[in-house]
Amino acid sequence: MELDNGMVSLNTSTGEETWSFLLPEHRGVDEETDVSVSPDGSMIAFSPGQSMVLLDTGSGQEVARLGHTASGPSQFTVDGAGLIGDQGLFTVEFDHDAHISLTPWQEDGQEWKSTIPACDETEIVDVSQGVLTHDQMVIEYSCPFQEPVTVGIDQSDGQELWRLTQGKDYSPDPDIFPAPIPSAEYDFGVVGDLIVLQNISEERGTVVIDSISGQVLNDKIPSTTDTPLLRVLPDGYMTVRESKDEDSDDKILTYELREFNGDLKREIVISTDVTRGSLNNFLVLEDSLLKIRMVEENEEQDMAVLPWDGTEDLRVPLPIEVDTTGIPSIARADREVGPSTFLASPGAIILREFPGNKVSQRTVGMK
Repeated sequence: MELDNGMVSLNTSTGEETWSFLLPEHRGVDEETDVSVSPDGSMIAFSPGQSMVLLDTGSGQEVARLGHTASGPSQFTVDGAGLIGDQGLFTVEFDHDAHISLTPWQEDGQEWKSTIPACDETEIVDVSQGVLTHDQMVIEYSCPFQEPVTVGIDQSDGQELWRLTQGKDYSPDPDIFPAPIPSAEYDFGVVGDLIVLQNISEERGTVVIDSISGQVLNDKIPSTTDTPLLRVLPDGYMTVRESKDEDSDDKILTYELREFNGDLKREIVISTDVTRGSLNNFLVLEDSLLKIRMVEENEEQDMAVLPWDGTEDLRVPLPIEVDTTGIPSIARADREVGPSTFLASPGAIILREFPGNKVSQRTVGMK
């Protein structure tokens, strides 16, 4: 857990503290901080601004301390403090080409530098983003008046593995729900070994690329007002559609898990009264779908457990409040109660309350 002056690690099975790292001199300092975890979860970096501390997540021991010039809420970017890898720090410098470096955490690690050809010599390349999967580094760059290019790079030696050009190798669909903001730039997100162009919200986008092979798995995942896309998963995607029960005329929802080619894998058919909202506040598990129900002011907050095998759904009372009904933006609602705050971890399901009080937000772990 991130604090304003450090981090605290908890055992997700028990909620007990396993270690803490605090910088007392930064307590109460009006300076934005940032945290980043390496792809395999073995390293975590904390930046209170203009410096970073790298810790081993298992022990909380300090591994490295480095300076940087980035600031603001997003410091661990490819052109800021760098990307936190399992083996080292990935940074990019650029002129007409992109020059990538790996600085290993350990003294005996293998350092490398690599140049990715980009623009003509008279131009300056704009490296807009970089992300790390388990084995690849993926950057997106553009040259003046040209479409963005996405490049996959081997983390072990910096060699280019593949490249794709937007408009040629993939084309984001502008006719989706919710409608993208005109001229908006969308980040790629990492889902397992996939990268997702998040033109809807976090882990929710209509272009999916295999970071290992560079294959475009789908660049036309449908997301309409009748059947919106809810989440991209490592092995497919989930949508939902509303209809009427032919016998009772009641409204029902059908949650569908589909392959990237569109083939249906599994589905849940449930009354809208059970889910109390359909577009946000859910977690996809192997055997079930967890859905936080939107409740009235005098009702107890609870969560529906919806098994994929069609057996009876369950209700789980929640000791915290989760209410995103006042958020008009689907993207913002997913940031507050989504992949980063409602997730499965070893030993527990983790959920952070929203909105909480002005001082802090509580977090609950459920078996």
